[in-house]
Amino acid sequence: MAQQTQIILYFHGFLSSPQSEKAQQMIHYCHEIAGVEVVAPQLPDEMRELPAFLERLVNRYEGRILGIMGSSLGGYYATYVSQMIARPAVLVNPAVAPFRLVEQYDTQHVNPYTSHAFTLDERDLAGLHQLHLETLPTPDNIWLLQQEGDEVLDFREAVAKYHACKQTVEPGGNHRFVGFERYLPEIMTFFWDRER
Repeated sequence: MAQQTQIILYFHGFLSSPQSEKAQQMIHYCHEIAGVEVVAPQLPDEMRELPAFLERLVNRYEGRILGIMGSSLGGYYATYVSQMIARPAVLVNPAVAPFRLVEQYDTQHVNPYTSHAFTLDERDLAGLHQLHLETLPTPDNIWLLQQEGDEVLDFREAVAKYHACKQTVEPGGNHRFVGFERYLPEIMTFFWDRER
């Protein structure tokens, strides 16, 4: 029986999609690696749907998840999934406590990738709270990639939250993480090292 393909889950950020630059860079890089596939789902814009969505996703790929990646709000989701299933995760400029920010987004939004219009409310706040981990059961499974020039999120919050984790903190940069592609080989090594 042929060995099943290993999966890397990639979670994009708020108002984003699998077509985002970092997701596409990861997909193209792994396309050349035998036995590894990147699964980058279009995440629901409404956070109330995320707990059930993530549970279904993990159940679908149970036993095949090599690693998890997340950028911005996707980093928050990746933290939760990583710690719940004890698989390694790489977080790129992650959101740390997005439920504190959701009240800033109570107007209508349109996802520029999907043209989906939506408004967040208290149910979305509750959905985000469901995914919050006050402490990290296996911090050695996480690698934080953070740039201090992040203009959207306070980088110091991520550095503090993931203090017990592997960290790469760069001066300058921005929320998109300038030069992300430099780390693709190291990311795969990080995942494979924890597979052994």
